[in-house]
Amino acid sequence: MRHLNGRHDVDVELWRTARSGLGLDTVFSRALLPTMCTMSLVAFFLNFSYYGSMYALPQVLPGLTLGMSMLASFLLASAVETAGFFFAIALCRRATRKASLLVSVLGIGFTTAIFMGALRCSWSEGGDVGTSAAVVVNLAVAAGRLFQSVAWVVAYVYVSEVYPTSCRAFGASVAVAMGRIGGISAPMIFEWLLSATSSPSVFFALVLVLAALSAVLVRGLPVETKNRQLGEIGRGGHSVR
Repeated sequence: MRHLNGRHDVDVELWRTARSGLGLDTVFSRALLPTMCTMSLVAFFLNFSYYGSMYALPQVLPGLTLGMSMLASFLLASAVETAGFFFAIALCRRATRKASLLVSVLGIGFTTAIFMGALRCSWSEGGDVGTSAAVVVNLAVAAGRLFQSVAWVVAYVYVSEVYPTSCRAFGASVAVAMGRIGGISAPMIFEWLLSATSSPSVFFALVLVLAALSAVLVRGLPVETKNRQLGEIGRGGHSVR
């Protein structure tokens, strides 16, 4: 088996059959609980910001003079988003998982802040953002989708690597489930905030807060998984009790 996989240095004698069950005691152990909480929040944030913006932008952009139709703006963003998946693959080969995820989360927050600034300027000008600001808005929307693509790829690669075999499926499913909750709740929270404040910028401010919190937690992730065997990662994750 070692010869067929080209990994002659792997000690197959250390392999052990995973215990039965979901591995709840492992996932909720002191060693892995911070990782599970961080990646659950990151998954929630990524889906909340993506699906929230997909719901909010069709209501916000028509009130702005962007120099192109909303359809063209969304087509541009979709094209950049698709390119982002290929960029994420290349990035994962060169940078560490934590660094890639941190940069992409910060990128989402940065583009959200730029969009909020342009949005406030447009309101002060009665919806006319000007040519330069229109370019900034379109680029911010497209760049935000790029960073979303990168963050999604890196986050789900990381959660599929960081957990031991005995609880990998459960640990990854917790992050996926939290992501679904974020995607489902985003439109409802947007409508609630819009009704309460009469301003869509409050929703984007919430996205900015979640981005900052996610970045801080990602920075503190205890385990790096790039260029490490799954068995080595599993043993390292259990070194703290």
